[in-house]
Amino acid sequence: MERGWVPYVITLISSWALTLLAAKFLRLRRERRILDHDLIATNSNGRISPDDAAAALDALEVMRQESKAIAESFLARRIERALRHFQSRRRFVEVVDFLASESRNDESRVDASYGLVRVLVWAVPTLGFIGTVIGIGAAVAGFSETLEAASSLDGMKESIGLVTGGLGVAFDTTLLALVMSILIMFPISAVQRIEEAFLSDVDEYCAEILLPALLDEADMIVDSRISSVADTPVDDAVIVALAERLVASMRMADQGES
Repeated sequence: MERGWVPYVITLISSWALTLLAAKFLRLRRERRILDHDLIATNSNGRISPDDAAAALDALEVMRQESKAIAESFLARRIERALRHFQSRRRFVEVVDFLASESRNDESRVDASYGLVRVLVWAVPTLGFIGTVIGIGAAVAGFSETLEAASSLDGMKESIGLVTGGLGVAFDTTLLALVMSILIMFPISAVQRIEEAFLSDVDEYCAEILLPALLDEADMIVDSRISSVADTPVDDAVIVALAERLVASMRMADQGES
């Protein structure tokens, strides 16, 4: 039975879609392993000021040169963009807003990356319908030949073979398209959920590791004032006077109670 060109195209398109999904899945496995790495180089105090951002970017660039996986990783690019934004804006709040915007943009980009796969999923049942129409058309043409060859038994047998062959192609193409659609739909749903979970993990990494390490100019001013107060020398006479006042106050309180 001649099946025509439609089943081969359906198989090719389905294989293409499954290959794209497999590539996405393998990439996500590599990306998820990067989450276990420490990609943020802090100063001696464990923080990153706007002036330290350049050194942190240099350290990140060294790690990207040493590892191709880190160089191509989604997390490294997110951290690099955040540090460059912090270096230019020098404010913690600006980085928070920037990361929130990046998170929304990345979600949109991930959703758009499934556009081709969705088109292929849509094309498979459409091709199945086309194959069904072609098969039924061949069956109808064979049926007309059967009527013309009704006077000859051998001619009728041959014409009936054309009719059943056309119907076989129609149903076979429909079945193939439905099976391939199911085989694609389940993986695309699973891979998309995995990628969405990965984006959430990247957001969590930035919120729990990157943001607490940032020290903007306002924090630097407060820290410098605290250190200056702590480092200010106090005269011994002042300490003695304060101690005498405290003792006198305690004695007066005891006399009042008695």
